Amino acid sequence: MSSGTPSAPPAPPSGTGTGTGGSGGGGSSSSSNPVSAARIKMAAASILYMPSGTKLEVLSGHNWSSWSGVFTTLLQLNDVDAILTHDTLPSGVDADDWASVQKKTKAYLCLYCVADVYSTVELDVEFPTFKEKYKQLKDTYGGVGSTVIFNLWIELTQARLDDGSLLAPQLSKLNEAHVKLSNAGMGVSDIQYCLILLNALPESYEVVASTLLASGPPSNLKYSEIMARILNEEGRKSGPSVSLNAARVDKKNKNLTCHYCNKKGHMERDCRKKKKDEAEKEEEDSSSSDSSDSESESEKAANALVYVPATAENGLNVYL
Repeated sequence: MSSGTPSAPPAPPSGTGTGTGGSGGGGSSSSSNPVSAARIKMAAASILYMPSGTKLEVLSGHNWSSWSGVFTTLLQLNDVDAILTHDTLPSGVDADDWASVQKKTKAYLCLYCVADVYSTVELDVEFPTFKEKYKQLKDTYGGVGSTVIFNLWIELTQARLDDGSLLAPQLSKLNEAHVKLSNAGMGVSDIQYCLILLNALPESYEVVASTLLASGPPSNLKYSEIMARILNEEGRKSGPSVSLNAARVDKKNKNLTCHYCNKKGHMERDCRKKKKDEAEKEEEDSSSSDSSDSESESEKAANALVYVPATAENGLNVYL
């Protein structure tokens, strides 16, 4: 059972139909859209294939929409989409052919799901047909059930942006999770979403986060502006528009208030008064140190032995 993306299956053998026309496409019921026995027999005798260049990611639990769209299309191209609508042997179809198609599609379902996801439908005793397995996966990961809400919540609140990849698609994915949670009645407030975005920033964007947080109370934060600032910083780091982006940053800094001198237009780390005060303090400490050294030298001199030669009066040589 693979948790990575499997390689594409081989191309179909010569003569294999790839269309969904005729009666082989299945339908809402076996009576309204009879299943083509010939197409099922052909599918049973060949390997299910994927067109060159097609990419099917594994179902991870929170990508149902994109995964299911590609997967069902591949079933249609292989003329086996009838298994989505039939959980019993269709009329006129050979039992062995149907069993073969069931086996193959279940195998691909296993290959294109992560282990934890497939384990929820693995037992044939509970989900004997492909249709039942697929329906259970859809109910679990494709709706607005607890599992979906949980996965979206984790995806949003524990997000970490990777500055080694483009940030726009990553931000778009976060925004999608935010909207889905809101639509399910489990959304976070705009301020909370802003804080989630700032927390998701990589270490190289620490200055951006600090600047935005220092710009005022949380109620001033706008997630659209945060996203724009993040993308602007990404553009600045890439080099082409350094001057323009720097100018924009300077313009926005006019609204910042320094927490050291309480003046606007800069942050504490850039405060001139703070740097001046720190320099003066270092100078005072240095002067104090020099004074201590001088006193130490005086003490040494005072404690030194002094030779007083003998005189006629004292008749002794004395060391003071």
